[in-house]
Amino acid sequence: MIKSLNKLDWRKLLNILSNFLYSDFSKEICQNLKPFFSYEEATKAQEKTKFIWNLLEKGEKLELNSLKSLKSLIERASKRGFFLPVELSEIKKWFLTNKKLIPYLENSPFKELKNLYEELKEIDLYLDKILDWEKAEIKDRASYNLFVTRKKLKELKETLFAKLERIKENLFKKGYLQENLFTQKEGRYVLPVKTEYKNKVKGILHEVSQSGATVFIEPASIIPLSNEIENLKYIEQREIIKILREISQEIFFLF
Repeated sequence: MIKSLNKLDWRKLLNILSNFLYSDFSKEICQNLKPFFSYEEATKAQEKTKFIWNLLEKGEKLELNSLKSLKSLIERASKRGFFLPVELSEIKKWFLTNKKLIPYLENSPFKELKNLYEELKEIDLYLDKILDWEKAEIKDRASYNLFVTRKKLKELKETLFAKLERIKENLFKKGYLQENLFTQKEGRYVLPVKTEYKNKVKGILHEVSQSGATVFIEPASIIPLSNEIENLKYIEQREIIKILREISQEIFFLF
């Protein structure tokens, strides 16, 4: 068969056709096209082509360019064991595009696409529950544990910032700080203390500036709060991974 196709310049024909396609997904499908050797298969394919052509002639905006392969995305997630939020957002966009096509599929030759969406509808609803797909973030209410953890995190951060603000203002008035601000070093909140006053500020020294004029100190009085926040961040991340694994297993099973 390959020799016969070569005589017909089949590969050359596919390359020409690929030039009219937008997405890598479409081009990949095109490059793997084979001729139909049964009248029935050829007729069905022509019906599908004619159906889409008629819709386009009517001016319908099908947004077919948004339909892309999830193959590489699923392969990456399989190796990792779960989808990242940004990858779930791509899957959600894929669902949204498919959903827009559903009204056109009712009386069309593309029954398999409509059936596929029906099978995947539960996943779509699940994604709506746990994912803010526009921000590619897991929602607070994706699980009760996540909601409680994030609520506590928010409260602790507010307490820490209020305390740090008071310390900062006090030390700045005394002239101990280079600037009236606090920043982060190694994930911890620190104050930019003038080197000559480093012994006046109790806490952990995290970094020294290149010039040596400034040392970045985490005040001792906020260390317990910072430690508690770090622990809650770990619990939050663990819960997010759990949620991602659960939805990922559902997706792996269906795809």
